[in-house]
Amino acid sequence: MSVNQILIAAGRKPNIEGLGLETLGVKVGKKGIEVNRKLQTAVKNIYAAGDVIGHYLFTHVAAFQAQLIVRNIFSPGSGAIDYSVVPWTTFCAPEVARCGLTEEEARGKHGDVDVFTVDLHDVDRAIAEGETKGFIKVVATKW
Repeated sequence: MSVNQILIAAGRKPNIEGLGLETLGVKVGKKGIEVNRKLQTAVKNIYAAGDVIGHYLFTHVAAFQAQLIVRNIFSPGSGAIDYSVVPWTTFCAPEVARCGLTEEEARGKHGDVDVFTVDLHDVDRAIAEGETKGFIKVVATKW
């Protein structure tokens, strides 16, 4: 096969130009709008969520951030964002997903960890769905 052109889409960039954020005192960094753990900008009553803060570019993370902002607006001081357990999925066949630290990250952070693997051909739900190719791997700190 031969082609004349190849299109490459590498990364995303927040579309925040021309909003005058800097004139309001909102700080903008390389990845986007800078926020604290409560998703507030440098201007205490301006919040930001989703791709414009350049953290985790996932729809489910943006929705969680938006919910936290609403809670913090109506109940000030109610919570800070915690990114320690963010689900990641690659939609391919079979799908690949993870939540939390990888085995390498867990060993780097906690040292010795327990690792358990279960083949999907041993999981009732996978058998019922006819999707038994793959495995589940659990990485846990030792008690």
